[in-house]
Parts: sequence; C-alpha cells; structure tokens
Amino acid sequence: MRVLVALLPFLAAPLSAPIGGTWELARIFRTGPAAASRALPRDSTVFIRVTIEAEPHGYILGTLERSYFGDAERSRVQGKAGDTPRRWFVTYRIWKPSWERGETVLWMVGDTLRAGSALVPGADSLELRRVSDDAPYPKTVLDIVSAK
Repeated sequence: MRVLVALLPFLAAPLSAPIGGTWELARIFRTGPAAASRALPRDSTVFIRVTIEAEPHGYILGTLERSYFGDAERSRVQGKAGDTPRRWFVTYRIWKPSWERGETVLWMVGDTLRAGSALVPGADSLELRRVSDDAPYPKTVLDIVSAK
C-alpha cells in the first residue's frame, strides 16, 4: 500500500496538463551574422501572451493576445497533443501584418514553453514563461541572436 501511495504522484502526472495556464513571451531566438543578446522594448517587436485550457483527450483551447509593434490583436488558439509527451500542435489566426491562419508546435522544456517561429517574423524559436492571469506586461523582451 505504501508503494502505491508513493507512486501516486508519478501515475497522476501524465493525466495532468502542464500546458494549462497563462504564458508570455520571454525570449526570442534568432540566427544572425554575430552573436548578441539585447532587451527590446515590448512595443518595438511582436509580443505574445497566450492563455491555454486543457481539454479531455489531449485537446487544448485558448486565447492568443498578440501585439504587433504596439498594435494589439486577439485571437483563439486550438490544438491537440502530439505523439511525443509534452508536445502540442496548435492553430491560430493573426491579422497583422496581413491576415494569416497558421500552425505551430509548442513543447515543454523544464518549466518553460517553447514555440515554433511562426508567431514572430524572423524568429527561429520562442520561449514563453508561465505568468499569473493578471500579471502586468513586461517592459522588455529578450532577443537572443546566435551566430550563423
């Protein structure tokens, strides 16, 4: 019985949805001619905050708040779990700079959420961090460039 009680948190872990909650853009990863790291003002780039609810059978629904160089837009995201644990395929709609329906992959790395580059033009990948629903928006986003 003690073994069962000790294993209960591990058995329940796959059933929980670690992706549920509010996530915001923390870092943008790009490739460029020289390595650099700089803090960009949030309104001078594309900023993202996404709130995700986990549904039964690996489906997720959510709201995407996206600021395109200071101009706000809001959309829905939906998706489903991938074949690999802690990976989800999501679809979204954005209107700026032009209307687009897109898809990207989200995956958990430790306690951060990584995203494919589709949501930020010129990015190789994105890193989102978990925040509370009412957290204030950050003043800057970290832009990390790795040399080619």
